Amino acid sequence: LFSHMKIYDWESAIYHVGINGSTFEYLDVYDIMAQNWSSYHPNGLYTSGSSNVIVRYSKFHKGPKGYGTGEGIFFEQSGGCSNWQIYGNVFYDLDQSGTKAIEITSTVTNLKIFNNTFDNVLSALYIQASCGTGSETRNNLFYAASPSTCGTMSNNLTLSSPNAFVNRSA
Repeated sequence: LFSHMKIYDWESAIYHVGINGSTFEYLDVYDIMAQNWSSYHPNGLYTSGSSNVIVRYSKFHKGPKGYGTGEGIFFEQSGGCSNWQIYGNVFYDLDQSGTKAIEITSTVTNLKIFNNTFDNVLSALYIQASCGTGSETRNNLFYAASPSTCGTMSNNLTLSSPNAFVNRSA
């Protein structure tokens, strides 16, 4: 269990490789940047070969130094990930080229992306591989962000006005 952590000012926030059954909750991740950005990209949560993982109630966003979370929650090309649940998170102000909220570059079976908010995100779901059987994306809010297809898509809301937020600037 990784809970109530603030992770910032690193080249990558979390490397999660070959570990099963983890839960990440109440994280605040921002200002993730690699010094050698041209040859190495930063990651919010880099994962490979990990199953039965939960990411919930966390914030992934641009920080005061102007950096976001790089590749975001990044399912790396070598694969082996399944049964992930990503829910109740807020991804916001990830509006720079190269930043992503969730990136899938290998098949992830049974991936559930539920009840998240994507606000002012250049690439909410960057899909380069199949989301795999049993994957679903539902009940998410997309404002100034374009949803991508990841498994079964249902009940997602895409807004064109900031009026959905009581006080967007705060």
